[in-house]
Amino acid sequence: MKKLKKFFKSPRKFFKDSLWFKNIRIDIHKKYENLFVVSHLGQLNQIEVFIKSKGIENNLLIVLYTMKNKLMPTMIENQYNKLLFEDVVFLKLPNKPNSYNISTLFFIKRIYIKLLKITNPINLYLLSFENHYSLLATYAKNKNINLILLEEGTAVYKKLNPFEINNLILYCKWFIAKILKIDVAFDRFYYFDVIYASFPHLLENKFKAKKYQYFFAYNTNSKMSSETKILINKYKITSKDFIYVNQRYSIDNEEFAKALVYILEQISDLFNVRIFIKFHPKDTPSLIESVEKYILKDSKIILIQENTFVIENILKLLKSKYILGLTSTSLLYASLISPEINSYSIVPWFIKQVTKTDENLVGINIIKEHYEIIKEFKQIKKISSLQDLMQNNIKDTV
Repeated sequence: MKKLKKFFKSPRKFFKDSLWFKNIRIDIHKKYENLFVVSHLGQLNQIEVFIKSKGIENNLLIVLYTMKNKLMPTMIENQYNKLLFEDVVFLKLPNKPNSYNISTLFFIKRIYIKLLKITNPINLYLLSFENHYSLLATYAKNKNINLILLEEGTAVYKKLNPFEINNLILYCKWFIAKILKIDVAFDRFYYFDVIYASFPHLLENKFKAKKYQYFFAYNTNSKMSSETKILINKYKITSKDFIYVNQRYSIDNEEFAKALVYILEQISDLFNVRIFIKFHPKDTPSLIESVEKYILKDSKIILIQENTFVIENILKLLKSKYILGLTSTSLLYASLISPEINSYSIVPWFIKQVTKTDENLVGINIIKEHYEIIKEFKQIKKISSLQDLMQNNIKDTV
């Protein structure tokens, strides 16, 4: 309540207090035509490529973060292209902003209303469309701000599942949210002016946009970063090597690592290939340590220590042929980079290896939910055993 009183009393001071970097300030007297909202490096890369390819000017970058992840805004502050943005604001949200916590959502509502009032942009670019982002999009639409959605990953293609109230607690939260006019956070936002996606035709029955347009960041003519070339040279990665792209799920670290390394070792041994593991920026040090512990000394499984680079750039530059993962967006994007890249999801195999404890079932169910999305894409092969791989003729092409 003290935070709310502070906010209502002095919104300008609130925004100053909400910035993680005290030396960065928004010019409230300046007119920004375009607002781009991001929360991690993958989204930053998407919008920077988009801005360059479309020649968009007069841009303000909004970086959302919470106190539970202070590293990400630091990395963004160090890496964002200052030539593409007039200013940048690091906007602190309450912890767990994607929960259905009423006080959290109400607080975020006030933040977004003031943000739009102060900046008053013509266009708002988002890469997410659910929960608190639905709040932001709704208030922007009420102010007649043009709303543009840029595809971030496979989540945009997931099946429509209307919000269902399946217990009393959730019903009470939704009822209070409706009174407070924040119930839009319980559903996705549908009404964009334009949606840019790699498979725009697949979204026409999932949103109610005015336009659906093709855009795939990694098919632009942008130059490869020096970081990509340095990594390739450092690890001596070749087009014949396999690359595994990781995602963290709510599964015990030891169980996750043991199952993953077992599968990768099986593939590496059978086909006599090196497999590089690219961790996600959100993967915890403890998970990485667990994976490293299970890798044998003479193994051909190699950890890439860096985890903030974009794997698609390596695939494109090397003309790679093989990529492995669970439900990573990279599995889908690989086919757009080159039809010669073979994408394999090891979800069926991985789930069989994980013990079905109560803790692990939470993560397993989320994996299954995400897996339903990529099952729609035939270019991603689903692997449940070594036999599946052999039937895909990998051995003949390595």
